Amino acid sequence: GQPQCFARDAYDRLQRLAPAGSTLWVTADVQRRDPYDRFLVYAWTPRGAFVNVEQARLGYARALDIRPNEAYAVPIGAAVAEAQGDRRGLWGRCVSSERPA
Repeated sequence: GQPQCFARDAYDRLQRLAPAGSTLWVTADVQRRDPYDRFLVYAWTPRGAFVNVEQARLGYARALDIRPNEAYAVPIGAAVAEAQGDRRGLWGRCVSSERPA
């Protein structure tokens, strides 16, 4: 199917934050993969930027809780709420009627 709204922007931003071939520090949560066999990891750059939170804070990601994997649900959820409130990224361009709860 077609990429979701803002998918290309999110990909481009991720490439700037963590270019192909760069070293990242990653950790899994309770499970290493979701039911669709996708890796479930949290990642940090060598300079300490939390990739998951940074993408969410800038409006390049939605929060997706895949229980029981909740180690960083609070900071990621807070970053998404901040982006929604400020209508950053996809929240300003793709979701016209959604507002933070």
